Amino acid sequence: MIRARCGAVAQLGERDVRNVEVRGSIPLGSTIPSAVCQSPERKLTERPSMNPLPRVTERTREKIAQEFDDLGPDICMAEIVQDLEKTNPEFLDMASKCARDIGNPAKIMLGFGMFYRLLMAQWPGTGEKSLLSPLPRVASETRELLLQQFDRKGAEAFTMEIIADLEKNNPQLLQMAHNFASGQKDYLSVMQGFALLYKSLIVQSAVDRTYLH
Repeated sequence: MIRARCGAVAQLGERDVRNVEVRGSIPLGSTIPSAVCQSPERKLTERPSMNPLPRVTERTREKIAQEFDDLGPDICMAEIVQDLEKTNPEFLDMASKCARDIGNPAKIMLGFGMFYRLLMAQWPGTGEKSLLSPLPRVASETRELLLQQFDRKGAEAFTMEIIADLEKNNPQLLQMAHNFASGQKDYLSVMQGFALLYKSLIVQSAVDRTYLH
C-alpha cells in the first residue's frame, strides 16, 4: 500500500456520533489546514463543491450502523467483500493491504467496509439494502496515479487535503471515519487509509468522465 510517513497526528474532534462538526483539532508537529478547523458558522454558509461521490446523510449513517448491529458485522462484511470481489477488486486489494499494514486487519477492514457501504447506500436509486455497487471501479492505473500524487505532495499534505475535502463535502462520512479511527491504536494510519480509499474513488470518477468525453 501507500505507506504514510508523517510527523503530525491530528485529533479531529468530538466522538459523539450525532455531532457532524469536526473541531478541536490538536496537531502534533505541524498545523492542520484551516478547512478542518473552521468555525461552525462558516460551515453552515458553505455550499458543497462538485464532488462526484454521494454526500452521506446522518440518517443513512444511522441506518447502516443499525444494519451492522442487526445482521452482525461478520455477515455484513462477508456481503461487502463478496460485492467488492466482483465489482471493485482493486479497491478491495488496497483496503486489504492497508488493513494488514496497520495491524489487526479484520478490525480495520470492518471500518473500511462500513465506509464503502455508506457510500453505496447513499448513491441515488440503489436503495438502502442494495449491494450492487454503483461506485467507480478503481483501475490499477488509478492506483499508480495515487502513488504519484502521494510522492509529489508527501504523506501529510496528501492526507490533510483529502480530510479537508471530506470535512467540506462529506462531513458524516468523515465523522464515521474519525469515530472508528479514534478507537484504534494507530489513529493516523487508519485515517490515511480512509483518505486513500476515498481519493481512489474520486480519481477514478474523474478518469471515467474523461473517457466518456
